Amino acid sequence: MGYLSLIVILFIYYFIVLFYNRNENTKLIISLIIYYIFYDYLFLNIEQTIGASVTTILKLFYEFIIILIYIKSTNGLKTNKYDTKFKLVLICVCYGCIISVFSVFSFSNLLKGFRLYFEPWIASYILYKSKKFANINMHTISIALCVIVSILICFSVYQMETVSRLNQLWFFSKFSKINSNLYNSSFLYFRENQVRAPSFFDGPIAASLFYSYVACLFLTCIKCKMKNKMIFFVFMLFSLYGIYLSRTRIGFSVFLLFLIYIFITKKNVLLQLLIPACAVFITFYSLITGYYYEPSAYGRLIQYGKFFGDFRIQGLGIADSDTLVKYDSFFISFFLSIGFCTILFYTFIALYLKKSSTFFKKKYNQNNVLIYYNYGITVVSVYIIAFQFYAGYAPYKFYALIFMMAYYDLNTKLNEGK
Repeated sequence: MGYLSLIVILFIYYFIVLFYNRNENTKLIISLIIYYIFYDYLFLNIEQTIGASVTTILKLFYEFIIILIYIKSTNGLKTNKYDTKFKLVLICVCYGCIISVFSVFSFSNLLKGFRLYFEPWIASYILYKSKKFANINMHTISIALCVIVSILICFSVYQMETVSRLNQLWFFSKFSKINSNLYNSSFLYFRENQVRAPSFFDGPIAASLFYSYVACLFLTCIKCKMKNKMIFFVFMLFSLYGIYLSRTRIGFSVFLLFLIYIFITKKNVLLQLLIPACAVFITFYSLITGYYYEPSAYGRLIQYGKFFGDFRIQGLGIADSDTLVKYDSFFISFFLSIGFCTILFYTFIALYLKKSSTFFKKKYNQNNVLIYYNYGITVVSVYIIAFQFYAGYAPYKFYALIFMMAYYDLNTKLNEGK
């Protein structure tokens, strides 16, 4: 299986380079989505067969390709002019690296932190500057996602039928040195004696979030009257079934919040942000009052209490272990990693929402699936980051890619007045 995975990953790298050189942007995006989804599964199989060193080199190929794209598209730093708003994100990257050097420095953790938090955004931004988000066919991408969802669901169903013990999960051997810790945490992968099917992802949370993201996309395709609406409706239901197989609430919460967003799109941005904000408040209130009690959810409430004791305004750096593995909330981990600079990152997101709000006031916004969808997912993500740490997961990479695609499309259409 390891050598087959090696062949697959080399083919994916080949197609990424091929479609980039041919300016086949839609196929390039699909190739990247496939790479993100099957990344952990493929590289784990490769590592088990040919070793960790060669696997690390293969993983670096992606960064190497991105660097080559950057050099080719900008002809070096001297001729490049960064998008003014994205400078806010670049400041966060630089600050996170610098503060890591002056705290508990670990190069491996620094690389891990960069890959988790910022690499998806930097890679997507380089594609943005390379104009690889021009003339994207969202219908083709959505159909490709239907095929991908079919594959993921099939593997999830297979896991439901065959996996009854923790060591039967495909990623278990990766943690062979800490098997006892995994067995003590078996509730993360099993519920009511049934597996929380992760499919090709490395955990049920990642699976649940990705299924919810594509379900929301298919719902947007239906709302915007894209052709093949019945196909998208069927695969929206399949995606919701995938969430059910993962037995993780967050996916259904995301879809429900997005559904509410769909019905109040014409309202202002502040009202839309109230949707996830109210959901966060209700969740906290239910936990604090004891109205709702579930061990994993209650654990997040306890973590917020610890957060205020661990917080440092200057941040701990993206290499600090507390910002990588300790907390279940992206909001907490990100704030701990770069401190006050977190405000800059969310300012970038807020500026996008403001510009999108301007776009929605125009009559030409009705059938733009990409901008409509990304705006909604960005709003709903307020709830996700409050209770889930998903940096580095396939859904996080997918979101960063979709965000920059929508950002490119938004700027293009506003400049052209279409």
